[in-house]
Amino acid sequence: MPNSDNQDGVHNKKTDIYSRGDGDSTTFANVDAAKTHLLSAAALTVIDECATQVEWELVSNTGLKITYAFGTKGTDTAANADWTHLFGTRAKALWDNRKGPFNVSAIAFDHSGASGSGLGEDAATVTAASHTFIAGDRVKFASLGGFTGTSAEGNMNEDDCLIIASVSGNDFVIAGTDNKGTKTYTSGGTATALDNDWQRNGSTWVNSTDHLF
Repeated sequence: MPNSDNQDGVHNKKTDIYSRGDGDSTTFANVDAAKTHLLSAAALTVIDECATQVEWELVSNTGLKITYAFGTKGTDTAANADWTHLFGTRAKALWDNRKGPFNVSAIAFDHSGASGSGLGEDAATVTAASHTFIAGDRVKFASLGGFTGTSAEGNMNEDDCLIIASVSGNDFVIAGTDNKGTKTYTSGGTATALDNDWQRNGSTWVNSTDHLF
């Protein structure tokens, strides 16, 4: 929950509106669904810990509006140790960072269409030591050995966005690829997250002066 340092009121009110990324047709039943789809868990933690007053509102059923304001820890608190500054510093660190690139060492394809996990045909299990991806992350591959041609021909280097279905240790699974058995991984390559550590699912945002409080 937001911090309780409101003894001197709240200041530096800010409102942001988050929207779905290009090609994302997800609709949201409630604010919580929108929060987890559009913002990372780390972003939600920063908002929760640094803001003193927060209100959320669903925008139609496709976006999310948030207004937050910041109290002070006390009149003798240095500006760079108070909530407004801490929020800005922590938020910027997440905006400026994205997972990867991680070195790929193996890719195994399941062309059976009967993986037992509902993944369908041509699922790819990728090994990348010490990666930090989670299910739902959007990734881009580069310089994978053994892949030529277009995305439609199974070249994963040419896919603009592939979504991780599950993670297990150093492995992660891409649920659907266009590799119909025509490409075999040889060596090298990297995987990098498309979203920074604040966003999820390609979400975008704009500032607004239409505050919720």
